[in-house]
Amino acid sequence: MFSGIVFCNDCGGNLYYCTAKNLTHEENWFTCSTSRLNKDNLSGKLSDDRFAQLSKIYEDEQSEKKKLAEKLRTKIEALQYIKSPPLRFIRFGEH
Repeated sequence: MFSGIVFCNDCGGNLYYCTAKNLTHEENWFTCSTSRLNKDNLSGKLSDDRFAQLSKIYEDEQSEKKKLAEKLRTKIEALQYIKSPPLRFIRFGEH
């Protein structure tokens, strides 16, 4: 739902929306896609090389999603312009 739209303010990584059936709307949260990687790297579960590789993949993915989001925004704006009434051809006031 928010994929490619919401990003971490600290690292720029994708934010994922987290929810559960037993949580209220106010209890839902966003988590950074790099958060688990950072924890695994710090705990030694993930090597520095693998962490760097996965971080690069996330950065590349984020860059592509931002480009796609901009293209979609441009298309939406163009479609809204086309659908709007052609007011520039309408003369208001006296004849």
